[in-house]
Formats: sequence, C-alpha cells, structure tokens
Amino acid sequence: MVPKPMVFELGSAVEVSIYDGSWFSGTIIGCDNSDRFLVQYHCNSVEIAVVSLHHLRPLPPPNSHQEFKSGDKVEVFHDHCWREGHITGDLVNGRFVVSFRYSKEMTFPKEQLREHRQWINDNWVSSNRDRISELPDNVLLHIMNFVDTKDAVKTCVLSKRWKDLGKGLVKLTFSPNLFELGLVGTVESADLLKVNGLVESFKKFASWVFSSRDDSCSLLNLTIRHTWTEPEHLDRIIKYAVFHNVQHLTLRIYSGFRPNFESIPLIFFSKSLTYLEIWNGCDLPEIILPKSLNLPALKSLKIGYFKFTATDNDCAEPFSNCLVLNSLML
Repeated sequence: MVPKPMVFELGSAVEVSIYDGSWFSGTIIGCDNSDRFLVQYHCNSVEIAVVSLHHLRPLPPPNSHQEFKSGDKVEVFHDHCWREGHITGDLVNGRFVVSFRYSKEMTFPKEQLREHRQWINDNWVSSNRDRISELPDNVLLHIMNFVDTKDAVKTCVLSKRWKDLGKGLVKLTFSPNLFELGLVGTVESADLLKVNGLVESFKKFASWVFSSRDDSCSLLNLTIRHTWTEPEHLDRIIKYAVFHNVQHLTLRIYSGFRPNFESIPLIFFSKSLTYLEIWNGCDLPEIILPKSLNLPALKSLKIGYFKFTATDNDCAEPFSNCLVLNSLML
C-alpha cells in the first residue's frame, strides 16, 4: 500500500526547491488544488510563486549538537537559501571547506551548516546514515557472495561491524583478470614476474580460507579461474571445499607446473555436488575419469581435456550413476 503524501495547509512553513540542490524557506498562502500551492518566500528577492507538491518539504528539525567531518553531505545557508554540498576539509577552528556541484569550494563556519536530510515517505532520512551496515548479517553476506573474495574480505577494515562478517562467506571466488595482467595466450619469460605475483595472490587466498574462514559454515560455491599455482595449494583448497559440502565447483586451471591432483578422485565421488565445471589447461596432462562417477546429486557437468576409463568390455560408462544429471558438456 502506497502511503499518502503529506498534506500542506495554509500557513504551513515549508522549504521549496527552486532549482536543483537549493532550498528556500517560505509560507503557504494559498492553493488551487492538492498538487499546486502559492508560496510567499521569506527572502524578499524572490517573488511569490505557484509551486508543485514535489518541490515542497516541511522545515527540517533543528540540529542538536551536530558534529561534522570531511566527507559528510551537508546543507549550507548561503545566498538566502540552503545549498547541498559535501565537506572536503576541516579547518579545525570551527570552519569547514564545502564543495558544491555547480560552483567552487567555499569556507563556512559551523553555524551555517546543517546535516543533509531527505524527505522520503513523510520521514526525514539522513544522507550520512550508514544504511548498508544496518542490514542483517544474512543480507550483507548474500551481497558479499556476489563479488570476488578478495574484495569481500577487504570489508573487514570498514568497521567493527564488518570485522568478522566475511568469515561466514559461503561462496569463494578467485578469478584474476588476465587481460589486465597481460597474461592472455602464451606466457613469455618477461611475464614470469606477473605469474609469480599471481601464484602469491592465490597462496594468500588459500591461506585466508584455511586460517580465517568459519569452518562451521558449509562452503556451497567455489570458483577458481585462470590461475598458475603449485598443485598442493590447489589440492588443499579443493579438498577443503569437498569436505565442507560444496555444491557448485568451477575449476579452470592453467599452470606452468606439472600437477598431480590428489583431490580429483574426491571431486568425482562427492555426495553434495550439483554443478561441476573443470577445464584443465591444454598444456597439462589430461584428467582421467574413473570408470564411474559417483555423483548422486549432480545436475550439470562441464568438463574439458580428459580421458575416459574403459570397462573390461572396452566400454565407458562414467555417467551411469549420475541419476539426476540433465546437462552435459564435453
């Protein structure tokens, strides 16, 4: 149900937005319908005018010992109106540098500043309020699971509220941008420093998983794309995912090392996997599938650069036990 907008009566003190970001105070002295009002401005240089409802708001409540800091959105009383801006400098002596959208920075005393608030659904809402941090943990974690893990983990420095939040991530992604790193195609010797940097980055990713992540939480989704790394680090994190009930697993591995993946058999006998994608680099030994994949929950499989294992009658039936498999890409 959409709430009814506030009804302004004759004699009501209001603020009017004549142009974007500026608010003039005035009094309603007449109206021709519920959407148009005649306003007498308190500034003599502005003539009486008819304004629409969406240009009106009541007078904001007074500030009560408001403290300001750099970065705050504020309103400044200047040229007979309140103008929206943001603080770019604190001069310590009770004066602040304020930047406006359409003019240069100016300096004002604290007395000419007030908190920037918006009139929304008949309520005053602070523009400096940290609405994101006020969301429940499960909502914040849901949002964080859509970004790369390294970016999600960085939120721990925002405040105490965020310090331990990332430890409950159920979706982990390591997916460096190889185009930005210049590592697309054949890796030349000049790229070795970049490759080594990528290896170290993956080590840090794995180290965070093993040392900081909350082990009581299932790891539902693990994505690792386009990485060069020693097999033991990759094996450890794949085993970690399998033992924590991973449901979606995506691996696109390119490596200058010769891998010996001990974790592969664990993947092909996982009871929790519903989605599996493995693309082994064409310069690596092919993945050898067991005679039968014991993946009872698997619905989607994408796999490349692999070999089948034949049975005694020279037939390969690796998917015969994948009873709910409905999407297969080889």
